[in-house]
Amino acid sequence: MPSKTRRTAAALDYLQVRFPRAFPIEPAAVRPLAIGTREALATLLEPDPAADAAAAGWALRRWCLRLAYLQSIAAGGVRVALDGNEAGPVDPVHQEAARARLAEREATEQTRRPQRPRKGTSSKPAPSAGKAPTPVPTRSRTPTPTQLTIPTKRKPPAPGPVPPAFAQPVTAPTAAAAARPRLSLRKPKPGE
Repeated sequence: MPSKTRRTAAALDYLQVRFPRAFPIEPAAVRPLAIGTREALATLLEPDPAADAAAAGWALRRWCLRLAYLQSIAAGGVRVALDGNEAGPVDPVHQEAARARLAEREATEQTRRPQRPRKGTSSKPAPSAGKAPTPVPTRSRTPTPTQLTIPTKRKPPAPGPVPPAFAQPVTAPTAAAAARPRLSLRKPKPGE
């Protein structure tokens, strides 16, 4: 069974094909959905065997948390039903909630990654007029032959004949070998 992420992505693709006016592909064309879209979607998808109702619910949530969707709610305007018809204006309370979520999202992004200087601007001081800038050394992206070899301390064994101890097959112990006393490395106890 595919993962939840893959099922959600597949359901979103399905929604964009089946309801192109409500779920446009272009971010600029995104419009707020009508109130009650989840229930209408569940009713429409129930008889369709190709639809995954649970994944469609996840896809709807993912759609409503998109940046383009939040921006369309914050801007106001008219809501759209699944068939593309207008379904009433966006409530000012919903606009404020979307603006708050966008602000929260922006604050989260600011704390996650540090600010980098934009291209064309530099945080370094400008070079003096009398000094020439020092060239920056560049690195080659292709490795040299010395970079490809891995140094090892061991030398590979020299090819040669197999030592006689390893050449003979192992046999079962004979009766004479079993009768021999075993050598022990432990200290003998007094009286042994």
